[in-house]
Amino acid sequence: MKKTLLTAVIAAGLSIFAFGANASSSGKSTISLGYAQSNANANGIKVFKSDGTEWNTKQHGLNLKYRYELDDHFGVVGSCIK
Repeated sequence: MKKTLLTAVIAAGLSIFAFGANASSSGKSTISLGYAQSNANANGIKVFKSDGTEWNTKQHGLNLKYRYELDDHFGVVGSCIK
């Protein structure tokens, strides 16, 4: 997990530098990276999945988005989540 997260952070950092010049000169594309972490609690009640295993209450995720505007009215967004 740590290797995957480190690889994603390095790739995002390099992508920001690669797309930075293009985004600043044209103003039509952006790239963003987000990380979320939460701890879900069901008031002390254990929650189980349909297969009988206990649900993981500690959740985290990584989101990488790229946005490209074709014109003033239409654009495309690509997203990769982990």
